[in-house]
Amino acid sequence: HRAVRLDRGVAEDLPHTESARGAEPPRPDQEALSIGEGRLIYHTYLKPLLVSTGLIHASPTVFEYGVGEGHILKAVGEDGLTCGGVDRSLTLLDACRRRLPRATAFGLLDDRGRSDFASAWADFAYAFVAIRHLRQTSQIRNAVAEIARILK
Repeated sequence: HRAVRLDRGVAEDLPHTESARGAEPPRPDQEALSIGEGRLIYHTYLKPLLVSTGLIHASPTVFEYGVGEGHILKAVGEDGLTCGGVDRSLTLLDACRRRLPRATAFGLLDDRGRSDFASAWADFAYAFVAIRHLRQTSQIRNAVAEIARILK
């Protein structure tokens, strides 16, 4: 199955949609996202990958590394998909739980970027902003290993 880290080069190669105002979708290096931006990110970057790989037809479970307040996962859930994710902040995870009734699983990341999230849970995984905040190669390696562990 697929794990995707979207960066500027990848994002520019994917099909592009615009919001009703004609604004560009947020770039992965932007930190604060609104619910509308989360929807735009999902429909511009993630859903096309789910469609092109055929996963969308199998009702995949979708995992986000670094859920924040859940703005992107909210759009995933609105599309009828089961979703979940991890974050370093318990406060953000609590906000995400309240916002996402379709999300079935959350995990708190430890200092090494690992969690107690179930192994082999997700069909599709992504990290939109979180990996960019990691400063050491070992942290990035641990994050990628955690994502791989959670993928089926």
